[in-house]
Amino acid sequence: MMIFTASASVLVAALLLRLVIWRGLVIPLNDLSREMDCVEADSLGSRLIDLKLHPSEFQHIVHAFNDLQSRLSSSWQRERQFVDGVAHELRTPITVLTSSAERLLEEAPCSTQSSIDLILAESHRLADLLNVMLDFARVDAGRLALSIELIDPELFQIHAFERLQGLSPHRIRLAAPTQTVVPMIHADEQRLHQCLAALVENALRYSSGFVDMALSIHHEYVVFHVIDQGKGIPEKERDNVLQRFVRGTTSIGTRGSGMGLAIVNDLMMLMNGMLVIDNVQAGGGDVQLKFRTSMPLESP
Repeated sequence: MMIFTASASVLVAALLLRLVIWRGLVIPLNDLSREMDCVEADSLGSRLIDLKLHPSEFQHIVHAFNDLQSRLSSSWQRERQFVDGVAHELRTPITVLTSSAERLLEEAPCSTQSSIDLILAESHRLADLLNVMLDFARVDAGRLALSIELIDPELFQIHAFERLQGLSPHRIRLAAPTQTVVPMIHADEQRLHQCLAALVENALRYSSGFVDMALSIHHEYVVFHVIDQGKGIPEKERDNVLQRFVRGTTSIGTRGSGMGLAIVNDLMMLMNGMLVIDNVQAGGGDVQLKFRTSMPLESP
């Protein structure tokens, strides 16, 4: 009888201890973990965790986490200001350099034109990189203004093709139009062209065959395709290449900054669209810009 009573007491004590640990440790830790998970890079320092909502045993952890948030936020803000300032300061000298090279090209003898062409090409490349850096700074600071409007995808695709074909007239091709009516989409036309141009330039740089610009409808989405005949992007690398200054293994041996897909991804998210990286079965990449249609699609 005494052994039974002792066993029952131990069992009750164990149950009570488990309840105390659950309520006093596990639940508060889960609550703290959920609040920490809600903190993102863009909200650092603006979503401090309230000390009063957590037990005194955890408040020193909360205080340390809030302090880390504040320091990271200050550091990131200084980095943004530095990049923004440098990009603006370099804009003027690069513009002067480009315009001077263009004037020299008109007057220079044939023997020096190839060198001036190289200076001019690198000046344009530097200007493009600076514009992307400025866009990154504006996106991070929430200062990138968009002009969202209704766009006819088919008409936009034709105009974009006409503007981009000059990059490589013998390689860029426009696919045949779809047989169904393509619904309108909401987007910023200038930024959409910037995204499409970046994809076409990437395809030209990292492949050697044709680059096809196509348009399709997939469920409730209108999809702009840029299809090349290169090596494509391995599935395990597709998330990584959307990060800034990251390049895939298939780009080894070619020049690039690792910023093109990153800024396209940022701009697409701001326009409530999606950047999708896929490969075609015959070989090559199929990089897509996907937008929800502005109206429901009719059933066939």
